[in-house]
Amino acid sequence: MEIFDDPRRDIPQTYIPRSCPGMRTQGFEMVTLRVGTQVLGQVRDPKLERRVARAVDAVMTRYWNPEYRLNNEALTHDYERPEDENEDFIYLGHAIETLWMVMAEAVRVKDRGLFDLAAERMGRHIEVAWDDVYGGLFRAMRVHGAYTFDKVLWLQEEALIGLLMLMEHTDLEWPAQWFDRIFHYVQEKFCLRKHGYPLWIEAGDRKVTFRPHSARKENYHHPRYLLLNLLAVERMIERGGAASALWG
Repeated sequence: MEIFDDPRRDIPQTYIPRSCPGMRTQGFEMVTLRVGTQVLGQVRDPKLERRVARAVDAVMTRYWNPEYRLNNEALTHDYERPEDENEDFIYLGHAIETLWMVMAEAVRVKDRGLFDLAAERMGRHIEVAWDDVYGGLFRAMRVHGAYTFDKVLWLQEEALIGLLMLMEHTDLEWPAQWFDRIFHYVQEKFCLRKHGYPLWIEAGDRKVTFRPHSARKENYHHPRYLLLNLLAVERMIERGGAASALWG
């Protein structure tokens, strides 16, 4: 944390339009939040509780841009909106991924208000990220520019984690509708079974065009998605498909 809070810290972030010393990124809070929620599910640690609360506040208050109704990815060291090309840069993938992690933290502390707000904002980012022409979710955009016109598996799967979490703990209809749409898109476009391979396309162009060779096998997002959602499905089956009693 001392490194993150150092205004002189200069660690280039290649996925952001302009990287600068001391810059704050939503991606850092994302990792901090997920690790913290998991640890606090096992042990009590007041210092870590405070750090996780800080991460939640950053994601829900500081990175949230009320004008765009989307989360910025990069802020100045003082958590201000940058006056450069980062100002309208939205990394939709991180926003969707981070917001389900806020939902998971809300489940841990049983905060229904936080859960509902994070769910609403995740849905907003999914709607904005959806490609109405070819299907699937775009990972990034400039509000006053264009989308990043490629497709990555990890983003689709992070959305599916959050949507299934909503299906498990609420009786809302829209999460199931979006889950069905994205799940079938992933099976059609990213699964390589029809090409004779027991693997998945990790990233591709806008149409996810098949190419016979790959430089990487996804070793992080994909197994996490499978494990978390299989566990969620098992719990839902045990309850006969009924929403959990988390909120009474």
